[in-house]
Amino acid sequence: LFRSVQGVGVFGCKTTCYKAINTKNSVTYALRRIHGFRLSSARSLQRVEQWKKMNHPNVVSLREVFTTKHFGDHSLVFTHDYHPGAETLANHHFNLRSIQQGGPTPPSSMGGARSSHSFSSGTPSTSTTTSLLPENLIWTYCIQLTAAVKAIHEQGLAVRALDVTKILITGKTRLRLNCVGIMDVLTFNQTPGPGALLVRHQHEDLMALGHILLALACNSLAANRQDQLHKSLETITLSYSPDLKNLIV
Repeated sequence: LFRSVQGVGVFGCKTTCYKAINTKNSVTYALRRIHGFRLSSARSLQRVEQWKKMNHPNVVSLREVFTTKHFGDHSLVFTHDYHPGAETLANHHFNLRSIQQGGPTPPSSMGGARSSHSFSSGTPSTSTTTSLLPENLIWTYCIQLTAAVKAIHEQGLAVRALDVTKILITGKTRLRLNCVGIMDVLTFNQTPGPGALLVRHQHEDLMALGHILLALACNSLAANRQDQLHKSLETITLSYSPDLKNLIV
């Protein structure tokens, strides 16, 4: 059993991720524990059954959700498939300083165009250059992400955790949406009905997808900041095809 403790992050609460082996079938799974969470109603697990039926090559499958007092509190545990050797999109393309402070990302090791713009947290500078990702790689990511989001929406669900820290890269360029189903359970009491906010959540997914593609195209998470948008769009216009620009914009 291996674990990785994480802060509040996307889910608004403390979580711990474990690598665990099922003693019955010897299969390895990824367990995400939600600290100090008590289910108020079994109805909150209804969406879990829908997620368990989701089978898509770009989505990490949700297998089981259970509660436990093993850790000395009321914990909620989500069981997802484990993909050895996977890393997050955040770790692969953006460093931790960029995520925490909105600062610039280091040059990518995958080559691509060069940009004279800097997306720093302070005053923008034109004296540094940032290596941009190849356009064909961005299209590869885009096709996979849109296919996954489309499949999820067609099942009457929403990702609700579409974030660079919750997208896994397996192999060279295969992307998988991770941590699906968690937000549906955590925010169950905040929703007035099973489908009342679905349209809103799906719209938020599309907005999040656009933000991710913009960050990838500029190789910086700061590209989504309001004060950087003009510079971001200029970078895309100068560095990529009109088709990619029109998709992101």
